[in-house]
Amino acid sequence: HNPSASSSSRNLDPLSIDPTQSAPTFWSDTPFGMDVAVQTPASSAAVAVTPASPSHASPRRRTTSVDSLGSTQPPTQSSPVLLSTPSMDHHRRHVSMAMQHARNYVRQVSSTSISSSHAARHLGSILDADPSAESDAEEDLPELDSTLDSNSDQEEFSTPETDDGSTDGSNALPYASSPPDNHRTLRSNPAFDLSSDSNPRRRNRSIVSPSPSSRPYHPSPPSPVALSFGPSTTVADLKYFAERGCIVGLLAALRTPRLKTLGARMLADYAKMPTRRVAVASNRRILQFVQSTMLQSEPCPGEDDSTKDEYADPLWLGREYAVETVRSLTATEESDRYLMNAPGLLQSLAHVARGEPFSYTSSSLGRKMVSLASGKARLHACIAVMNLSCGKSNKIEIANIPDVLEAMRDVMLGTHFTSGQVAQEARLKATTCIKNLSNADANDAALLGTPGLVEAVGHVARETCGGEGATTCTTNACLALMNLSISKGNKHRVFRTPGIMDALIAVITRTSPLQHSNSPNAEARVKACSALSNLAIGYDNKIPMFSYPGFVESILHVIDTDGGEARTKACSILWSFAAEMKNQVPVVQRGDILPTLVRVAEEDATTEARFKCVAALTLL
Repeated sequence: HNPSASSSSRNLDPLSIDPTQSAPTFWSDTPFGMDVAVQTPASSAAVAVTPASPSHASPRRRTTSVDSLGSTQPPTQSSPVLLSTPSMDHHRRHVSMAMQHARNYVRQVSSTSISSSHAARHLGSILDADPSAESDAEEDLPELDSTLDSNSDQEEFSTPETDDGSTDGSNALPYASSPPDNHRTLRSNPAFDLSSDSNPRRRNRSIVSPSPSSRPYHPSPPSPVALSFGPSTTVADLKYFAERGCIVGLLAALRTPRLKTLGARMLADYAKMPTRRVAVASNRRILQFVQSTMLQSEPCPGEDDSTKDEYADPLWLGREYAVETVRSLTATEESDRYLMNAPGLLQSLAHVARGEPFSYTSSSLGRKMVSLASGKARLHACIAVMNLSCGKSNKIEIANIPDVLEAMRDVMLGTHFTSGQVAQEARLKATTCIKNLSNADANDAALLGTPGLVEAVGHVARETCGGEGATTCTTNACLALMNLSISKGNKHRVFRTPGIMDALIAVITRTSPLQHSNSPNAEARVKACSALSNLAIGYDNKIPMFSYPGFVESILHVIDTDGGEARTKACSILWSFAAEMKNQVPVVQRGDILPTLVRVAEEDATTEARFKCVAALTLL
């Protein structure tokens, strides 16, 4: 037994269980199965130790106890593993060890690896309320708001009975429907029976004695449970099965627009819980479901064709809930590795952010393209990508996906948006995402190589800085341009991008200097001046920037009205102009630059702005 495996499985969340995946690594750390039997020398009868799933108190349960002689009720139908012991003292020690192994093991796989008879009786009573179903002891399962981390003793759950002792079929939960023989199907389903493995090496295996050198067996993962749901199903009904490790089978049973909406709503609720996010993100089946749902516009194969109109409705909430699920999962950094490794997830988010899926309508005006993604769904997608772009290790991978960069460009330009308020929020998230990606020098080529992306950033900087001054979106756009203009090879390329110079000049002209450095106006002005200063250093930019209409006037205005970092950056630009020999005569001939340099050199005592002006005067 590996103690670390036991501690790691103590908080196993049923939402993370995917029976279709390969066996998890922690299974190999436990050498005991679900049913462990110890054979004593005094008696040939086997002592069954059947671990129960961690549970809460229930009025209908009975506890299996082991007496001093090691006798108790025989195990369930699963074949026990026999363990020979030399003495009664050793027997007691092995019983205790076996129980501890079984408890630790069942915390890892109890949500899906329930013994066949137990699971069949429990789910049979739930799904069909068949009075012919056996009503022996069953495992008590956790409540909806709990995870499998209880250390309670062994407990078994019995089928609810009436006063006369008969099984009450009316107490069966009404939210699931199944064929009459469903309990037999569940009873034979390998998801609830680890003993019926096809591996011949595990059949009738006996363990002579537990020791560190004992070679553990590796149970194969069970198959998902086959479920079906009716039209009266609710979110609470779905959560019932999700909390019992049936999330994979549950999602596979959602075959109508309404059921998929309920399933996506359930996942969105779980993703909002900080303690459940990693469990949801780690289940690849959940991620596959939300991916397909967020882009679905027509029935899947095998679904009713009459539901086509529901899927093609822009108001269908299933798409919005699916994207919201991913958005909530990105709120914690621990989920990043699962989301970034999910095939196609970033592309799916990019498609939704652009407004996909699209439908086409014909009218007298021609063929019109209509976005089926709601404004909120597009906003959720932008927030999800933005959150993922905050991770240092994610930036390069995200920037290498053209769909993501093109989607952020379209959002910044407001393409296919119908609501102005939602469009503004989404534009802020998209601009912030590009700003985050621009922090990595390795992304410069991808960002500059995306058609229209840099122009869109300049468009945002200009449009979001109006008469009331700059906004946070303005600051982020200017910061992205500043980052892109740092590299020597990018300076001239950014400068000659249409609209960039006009946007930066508009920002430093429309923003008024304020005393508070955290003001959006002050920050935007500093970032815009920093970007212009980076561009002015470029050798190929010095002459055309000096002659750019309105640029020198705006720089002199900043020096006259600002007293902070923006003034320093403006003086640095004048120094760059003076460093170019072809500019020196035109600088002096202007008549307004030289007096400004002299005034700053005389007024400022030890500031960096004074040093720049003195250096410029020296060059001139």
